[in-house]
Amino acid sequence: ATAILEEGNPVELIDPCLAGKYDEDQIRRTMMAASLCIRRTVHRRPQINL
Repeated sequence: ATAILEEGNPVELIDPCLAGKYDEDQIRRTMMAASLCIRRTVHRRPQINL
């Protein structure tokens, strides 16, 4: 999944059952946020204040 995100085509990770019934821009933004949160180095992850 990381390679797909780095290549800039996160739509490849979408379940084919959705058959295009999603907002591609929203998918890209959501996956970007997720990729930032799973970085190995804690200091490179975004801070979330609760």
